[in-house]
Amino acid sequence: MSKKSTLPDIQATPDTRGLAIDQVGVSDLRYPIQVLDQDGKPFPTVAKIAMSVYLPHHFKGTHMSRFLEVLSKHEGEVTMRTLPEILHDLKKRLDAEEAHIEVAFTYFVTKKAPVSGAPAKVGCDVTFQGTSNGKEDD
Repeated sequence: MSKKSTLPDIQATPDTRGLAIDQVGVSDLRYPIQVLDQDGKPFPTVAKIAMSVYLPHHFKGTHMSRFLEVLSKHEGEVTMRTLPEILHDLKKRLDAEEAHIEVAFTYFVTKKAPVSGAPAKVGCDVTFQGTSNGKEDD
């Protein structure tokens, strides 16, 4: 029987180089979300999401899976109302002073044709983003 070896967790070791990284995170993540339509009802769509945090000089890296954990905690409800809470959770979960999120998706609205008046769905590209770099939301 062979002896099981364990690999060291390099990310958890102190970084003595003194280099901070402005943004470390995930981008181009396709994720199912729910936004609110014009009537305040849930509207399911697929978003392209980018999330990042400021990495202080004493950390070597971060656990990328924690970004998805935060998103999953909110069960895909990504709205202007939930954005501050998501940013707060990113900072707390990743032990960061600053967090950023950008969410882009297509929102479909029904428009009437100018001549015939026939209804048709029209896609509108929507992007919203937020940054939290203060203590007031903690």
